[in-house]
Amino acid sequence: MPLTDCKQGHADAPTIASQLVATRVAAGAWARIGLKARLDCLQRFRSKVVESADELISACSHVPNRCAGETLASEIIPLADAARYLVGSAARILRPQTRRGWGLRMVTQHRPLGLILIIGPSNYPLFLPGVQVLQALAAGNGVILKPGAGGSAAAAVLKRLLASVGVPDDLLQVTPEATECVAEVMAEGVDKLILTGSRMAGRAVTELIAQSRPTASVMELSGADAAIVLRGADIERAAAAIAFGLTFNGGATCMVPRRILLEQTLADEFLRGLRHQLNRLPKIALNGSAWIRIAPLVDSVLQDGATVLHGQWSTEARVGPLLLGGVCRSSALQSTDQMGPVSMVETFSTCDDLLANYERSPMRLGASIFGPVTAAQTLARNLDAGCICINDLLAPTGHPAVALSPRKDSGYGSTRGAEGLLEMTSPVTVIERYGRFLPHLVRANVEDDQMLKDLLAFKHGCGSKIKASSLLRIIKRGGNSSS
Repeated sequence: MPLTDCKQGHADAPTIASQLVATRVAAGAWARIGLKARLDCLQRFRSKVVESADELISACSHVPNRCAGETLASEIIPLADAARYLVGSAARILRPQTRRGWGLRMVTQHRPLGLILIIGPSNYPLFLPGVQVLQALAAGNGVILKPGAGGSAAAAVLKRLLASVGVPDDLLQVTPEATECVAEVMAEGVDKLILTGSRMAGRAVTELIAQSRPTASVMELSGADAAIVLRGADIERAAAAIAFGLTFNGGATCMVPRRILLEQTLADEFLRGLRHQLNRLPKIALNGSAWIRIAPLVDSVLQDGATVLHGQWSTEARVGPLLLGGVCRSSALQSTDQMGPVSMVETFSTCDDLLANYERSPMRLGASIFGPVTAAQTLARNLDAGCICINDLLAPTGHPAVALSPRKDSGYGSTRGAEGLLEMTSPVTVIERYGRFLPHLVRANVEDDQMLKDLLAFKHGCGSKIKASSLLRIIKRGGNSSS
């Protein structure tokens, strides 16, 4: 389907090919204006976000179970924070790195890639793709933004605000939400693809990449995050944090605590505290497309003997947050990137038992640990996850300096933070030779064999005796050649 069809078939609509050509031309000019000028635009963008807060809230109003204050806290303020972070830190992150050695001066530059395709999610239509757009622009790239379902309004406001502060109109193109548009863009060729979405979306895009031009990619594919409560944890604090995570954005957040792993001796006390916290929060009606996907999985584990520890689940009423106990460890629910306030509770008695439970899920986006700091830090070193919070949950990951680097089935690459900015660049090393010593230009002969062996031993041999004797032979050989 051509892009003109994606745009309801307007005959005068530009083709995707012409749009990409225009964006590449604009990206070249944008890269040449320099980092400072690009960051000046982002500085002005922060003020525009403040002036347009109500419009941005309205553009995100389709997200269910979310009030205006939560949109401000979860999308608008973090986006402005990301712009401020880039303004203050991008120059340091992208600064050329110089190294010297062996008569060489090596300068590694972080150059823009060219054209980046950003595929946004539906649950955070402004913040998640918006940060990636800002990073791509700061690094000097052009951007094609494909919004997630319901995200067109937020993308349109983002584009307009950026244009109002000096970002050329052709530099940021916004496609319709139709998934066919991704294939259209990929067929024409981009330099990198960044996807935030489900595992299903990740598989589809991976297949698309395999069928088109080889394209570098970053994929953040949600998670089945674990919240771990250790002996000695502040129970009230842990319960409040997990309750917050389960209900934030109606549970439609990739880093919601899907699994709660409790030290066995504190399980009863913790569950009482968690129920108390959840009872103070608004109930969440389980409906919509996400629940169509989740409901069969919940029904299945309940039929297999799992129990409802909190919430309501029946054909008449499905109300969350929902806590499930006794879920079979081989259940599909254990490793599904479901987007709702459903969490499974398990207990452990030993560290080995805990790690075995944790590693059962192949999704490793993030994790949270509640407990004494030393014990939590020790455990964190043994957890395979892209981001780990200690004695808090979810909220710290919104800091603009925090990078998410998912593991295993949760994806690959990095988004946000310094690492996310560097993903928008290609490292290019310029090597300068100084001095006149160029031994590699002299054809080696049999007599050089021993000298090279001595050089190898001097540089990499084990023990001072080997190094000293090899150095002595090199010096003597040099003296003999001089005479």
